[in-house]
Formats: sequence, C-alpha cells, structure tokens
Amino acid sequence: MVVATFSLVTLNTDHYHLTTTHLGLLVGFLVMLLIEGSHHIGGSHLNPVATLAFGLDGRIPLLKVFFYLLAQCAGGACGSALAYACVS
Repeated sequence: MVVATFSLVTLNTDHYHLTTTHLGLLVGFLVMLLIEGSHHIGGSHLNPVATLAFGLDGRIPLLKVFFYLLAQCAGGACGSALAYACVS
C-alpha cells in the first residue's frame, strides 16, 4: 500500500496532479482490496480497534485478541521503521 501510494505521488508529476482526495481514495481502495483478499485467512484483523471490538463482543477469545494486538502493533512499528529508513 505504501509503495503504491508513494509511486503515484512521485511518478510523472508533470502529467498527474494528485490531490489529497485522490490519495485518500487510493488508500481506501487499497485497504478494501487487502480486506477482501485476506478475510478468509485471518478474519481481516487489519485494525487493532476492530480486533479489540471483536474480542469485547465475544466473537474471538481474549487470549487471541492479545496476540493479534501484539502482532498488529509489532507490524505497524516495523512498517514505520522501514518507511523511515527508506526516506532518511
């Protein structure tokens, strides 16, 4: 998702004038594709708040919620570190 977004921002800026609306729609569409493409594997727990809501609602055990949240936060931290390393 990050690669697609940055590619559109940096490629051929003379012909493409992307606004924040375009980028927001792009990221939203990419998230939708990720959810639709992965929901059968892990239940589409791409957002820690959604995972917590499923756990509090009783749809998944709280022990699984803990490990999902841990993995999601670790993945977010690694992704942020990678993005920072790419641009600095």
